[in-house]
Amino acid sequence: MICSRATTVGTGHLDSAIYFSGPNMNRGRVLDLKYQKGTKKLYKKVALREAWVQRLETKTVRPKYSQAVIDEVTRWGENTCLTKDQLDKALASKAWRLHGKKSVRY
Repeated sequence: MICSRATTVGTGHLDSAIYFSGPNMNRGRVLDLKYQKGTKKLYKKVALREAWVQRLETKTVRPKYSQAVIDEVTRWGENTCLTKDQLDKALASKAWRLHGKKSVRY
């Protein structure tokens, strides 16, 4: 993307070069990559990406956990040791994904 903001010198494809200096190169040319030249209109793909990100932000669930739950999970992590076989069995089981820790017995 940055090369699209470079300036070229030359008369054709064989004698042209890319420069990041000169009268046509300025700070805005490099920093305002989202907007079309001379406007504040977003490029199509940028607008589509921003709409997608906004949709993801509105659909993302961010649960709030109490300090007691955080402490319980931290204690569990500090005090639980699984063998490789136990870990493989737990990860292979789909029950814990559906029912949370209620179905997991170690």
